[in-house]
Amino acid sequence: MIEKVKMLVITMDNQLSEQINNCVKQKSISVYNASTIEEVNNYLNIQHIEVVMIDEKISFIDVLDFIKTNKKMRPDIEFIIVSESFDQKNILKFMKAGVSNYLKKPVDNDELSEAFDITIENINLFSQLQLKILIVDDTRIAIKATTNMLNKIGYYNILTAKDGQDAITVLQNNSQIGLIISDLNMPNKNGYELLEWIRSNSVFRKTPFIMATSQAEQKYIVKAASAGANHFLIKPFGLDDVKNALEESIKISRFSYENDIKPKDAPKHTDGKVNLNIGYIPITDHLILGVLKHWIENGECEPKYFNLHTRKLFHWHTLQKLVAKGTLDAGFMLAPLAMDLFSSYDGIKLLLLSHKNGSSFVKSTKSENHTENQSIEDFFKNKLFYLPHQLSVHHIISHMFFKGIGLNPGYVGQENVNLIFESIPAIMMPAYVTSYENVCGYMIAEPIATKGIYDGGVEKLFLSSELWRNHPCCILVMRDEIIEKNNDAIYELIDLLVQAGIFINEKPDECIDIALNFFDPDKLLGLNSKIFEDVLKDPLGVKTEDLYPDIADFDKIQRYMVDNIGIGNIIDLEKFIDTRFVDEAYNKHQLVRRFSRINKLTSLIENINKELLG
Repeated sequence: MIEKVKMLVITMDNQLSEQINNCVKQKSISVYNASTIEEVNNYLNIQHIEVVMIDEKISFIDVLDFIKTNKKMRPDIEFIIVSESFDQKNILKFMKAGVSNYLKKPVDNDELSEAFDITIENINLFSQLQLKILIVDDTRIAIKATTNMLNKIGYYNILTAKDGQDAITVLQNNSQIGLIISDLNMPNKNGYELLEWIRSNSVFRKTPFIMATSQAEQKYIVKAASAGANHFLIKPFGLDDVKNALEESIKISRFSYENDIKPKDAPKHTDGKVNLNIGYIPITDHLILGVLKHWIENGECEPKYFNLHTRKLFHWHTLQKLVAKGTLDAGFMLAPLAMDLFSSYDGIKLLLLSHKNGSSFVKSTKSENHTENQSIEDFFKNKLFYLPHQLSVHHIISHMFFKGIGLNPGYVGQENVNLIFESIPAIMMPAYVTSYENVCGYMIAEPIATKGIYDGGVEKLFLSSELWRNHPCCILVMRDEIIEKNNDAIYELIDLLVQAGIFINEKPDECIDIALNFFDPDKLLGLNSKIFEDVLKDPLGVKTEDLYPDIADFDKIQRYMVDNIGIGNIIDLEKFIDTRFVDEAYNKHQLVRRFSRINKLTSLIENINKELLG
């Protein structure tokens, strides 16, 4: 049974809102009120809403289309319509779209109460018919995020446990559990120890088991599979990752998504040109791809040897997997993540940087995290800090900073850690840092960092370039067979991307609308022109005029990760980095290279402490 049903009320009628709030006081319903499209999208994206009560009179939503779209994505959502008319044709139209109740204004209190009771009963009945899933994780945030994703693909009968030992207790009291999603690093019993217990237990030995972990290296995936895990989820994971893991673990396919990650049978060539399928994440770091796409679509350039196809993704592991399996020909990827992929699968090459610099380190401004005369070390000590991925330059720079102020940062399960890293999807960071009191900040790419500052709850502490000037971060990697069979196309692609980088640097004003249309065409991320103007014009921010991959930088990355953090592998960078194409572009345009430099932390820390101590 659902303990507390979450209901979103969409109306601009204050009297109706007050009536609803009074009616639910004696019921197991939490009410969220929305009177703008931004508020509606925010609640639907962040909260797991089970009921939507919508006033048909609102003007900022096409109500029927809104219901059809959300029912397609979430068939479990209950919709209640409140209308000033009681037209039979209108009622039939909404019922066909999936509305469970239709009420006429003014709504009688008893009628309203009965509608809520029926809705709660329907939700609980749906839950009882579900596969029972156990989520095991020692962090409340991770449990909530995984639960929300399972809910979005139709699973609601969910139990939770805080570690492996607690999970065994839950399992012993619930023999009908049909699937387990467990974190790897936990106190008492970790994920491997729990898996060993399950595989040796006569009741649960065949129960599908999905291992979730921040340990993103390929060797940990192999270890989990050898221990008997049916699948794995690398943090931060997303909706498609969870869906894919469930389908492969329990052999079901209940839903169909446009962003399914199965290989597509698209032709490799059209009109004598190679079709290049390139993946990216909606961050400013990948804007050179957006500029090139804009040029092609607007007829400002017409590639002679290739057709460009782009695919927007929201999770790094999904992007990595699609490149590895050949669904994507190339992708803009975190450098350490690509290097780890190369260590276990050497069929890719680094062709170009996508940018330099461009990330921000922000801290929480919540009053409960601040005390009088508090040093920067005391502020962060024993708190949680978000990263976009374990295998990232964000991890390296954050690790450098925290070690520099005297802390010992690390992920759960590592010894003597007094600042805990957690990997979550970048888009969730601003909301989560304001929702959980022990979260002290995050490090992330733009425009998410600036948007988080605009929205409130965090402030910028420093930019990544202030610690490591001209550092690489994201890179363009491509599969070997695509490169070798299409040299002319790759020369042309790299040349155009280099020109796009120069264009962004020289004409940032012309790139603002390009960025908005490329990253947030449906206005779902809440981005605006002012955010991109601030990001693109920041003298210490993202830089794209020099995209040459310096082998020395990548050696710094792998040496720091192996020697100081204890993750990753040393790879042959001469085999990984292919500069044939970028050399040609640099010679053609007579470009100047700008080398990186790691700055001393002393002055940065002194300035930060002065601000904190007033």
